[in-house]
Amino acid sequence: MVNFESRFSTAKWGFYDTSWTDEGGWENKMVATQFSPYWARTAWPCFDEPRLKARFKFFVEHESVYDAVSNGALESRESIRAGWVRSIFEWTPPMSTYITAMVVTNYRYLESKTESGVATRVYGSPSRLKHGKNQLDFMTKAVDFFEDYFGVDYSLDKLYLMPLQEIAVAAMENWGLITAQADIALFNPAVHGAQWELTSRIVLAHEVAHMWFGDLVTQHWWIVSC
Repeated sequence: MVNFESRFSTAKWGFYDTSWTDEGGWENKMVATQFSPYWARTAWPCFDEPRLKARFKFFVEHESVYDAVSNGALESRESIRAGWVRSIFEWTPPMSTYITAMVVTNYRYLESKTESGVATRVYGSPSRLKHGKNQLDFMTKAVDFFEDYFGVDYSLDKLYLMPLQEIAVAAMENWGLITAQADIALFNPAVHGAQWELTSRIVLAHEVAHMWFGDLVTQHWWIVSC
C-alpha cells in the first residue's frame, strides 16, 4: 500500500476541475481526467508508459448529489457519511494508464445497447442532452460494426460518451469512457450544420475504433501512436 496525496490540476490535463453552464446560467462543477500521453502520473504513482499494463479497480468518494463514472461499470455505491458516498467500479482488463479515466458530474444520460449486449450511454446537461441521441445511436452501431469487421468482441460491458466543455483534445479514447468536446458529443444539426455533423461522426468513429487499436492492442511507445 502506497499512501500519497495529489491536487486537482488547474490545467486541462491530469485530474482537473471543470464545469458546465446550463441555459439558466447556473455553473455546475465537475471533475474529469485527461491522462494521455503521460499525465496519469500526476494523479497517482504509476508506471505511466503505454507498453506497461495493469488491472485497475477504482474507488471514488464524492458528494451524493453527483455521479461518478470510470472505465469499469459501477459495482456499488455506498454511503460513507452525511452527504457523501463511495462509488466502487469493477476491475478493468489489463490496460495502459493513459486510457484510465474518471469523471464526477451531475449530468443526466440517455442509454442504449448494442446487438451483443454492450450498454451504451451519452451524458449531458439537461438542456443539451436531447442533442446526444444521434451520437448515442451512431456510437452503438459503430460498436456493432467493429465487432463484426474485426471478428473480435468489444472487451468491456459498457461504453459511455462524456461531453466536456473544457478538454485539451477533440476527444479521447479512454477504454469504456470516451470523453469529447461538448459540441462533438452533443452536436445540434440546427446550429452546427452538416459539415460539423460529418466531422463529429468521424471523430467518434475514430475513438470507437481505438477500443480495439490502442486500448486492447497498444503501441509499445508514442512514436507509433495515432
